[in-house]
Amino acid sequence: MKKDIYLISHLYKTARSGAHTAAKDFGKNEAGWQWNEEVSFKQKISKKDNVSAAVILGLHQKKVIRSSMNPAATFDELYSYFYNNGYKDYLDRVKQAEDIVARAVEEAMAEMKDTNTDPTTFHFPKAEDFEIKPEVEDFTDFTPIKMEQPTNE
Repeated sequence: MKKDIYLISHLYKTARSGAHTAAKDFGKNEAGWQWNEEVSFKQKISKKDNVSAAVILGLHQKKVIRSSMNPAATFDELYSYFYNNGYKDYLDRVKQAEDIVARAVEEAMAEMKDTNTDPTTFHFPKAEDFEIKPEVEDFTDFTPIKMEQPTNE
């Protein structure tokens, strides 16, 4: 069973910038509040996340684990919300990693089939066997910053 990656979203209600919080009945006026969203990607769901997160999506399983804000929302609806609202790059990286693993498994299965290898004794390649190139390969113009010690004068 492969490990899943979870998208975990917490929502926090905070006072709007410039709102006069000392005013009488400030808390009852919805115009004085805003919602802040905090999204993280994890391989395990903590007890705290399981209780307090507004949304938890299992990205490999394509499954809604928790959706307290809209319990009827499907995985595709929630995924497209996060994809279209600022988390596209992160979700693309998760998808890319998933594709690399799927390709490796397909190649290993094909190799087992071609060589008539017993699947119970076959060892899948390790992560170190795959070369993932960084986006920036040329560091020739990189100049380290020289830190000077402060003087007590």
